[in-house]
Amino acid sequence: QGEAVDLASMTLHAWIDRRTLRAAHADRARVGGGGAEEQGEARLAALRYTAEEREELGRRQLLLVYYLLRSPMYERGLQGLARGAQRALAPVPVARTVVGKGAAILDEVHAYHFHTDAT
Repeated sequence: QGEAVDLASMTLHAWIDRRTLRAAHADRARVGGGGAEEQGEARLAALRYTAEEREELGRRQLLLVYYLLRSPMYERGLQGLARGAQRALAPVPVARTVVGKGAAILDEVHAYHFHTDAT
């Protein structure tokens, strides 16, 4: 449970970082020079992740996917989303096939891996 809250906070921080990055780019585009440009550059530099931070973000994203595929979350949320996408895209032939195969793969991975794994 604590890991899930931590993953949610990481997702929120990544979203905030993206908004700050957009604001910094907007500052750079809006102001042609001077102190405001330096402030924009400082904001951009503060958003760059180190290699360790990028590795940790990747690890946490993988853990979030793993968490969403486990039993209660998959059955309560992800499975319903997959079924809804199948129904919504049923009139589109190519999309229906792709989403249908994706949902079938999710079902098989969930049925095999998460019911035979001891974690």
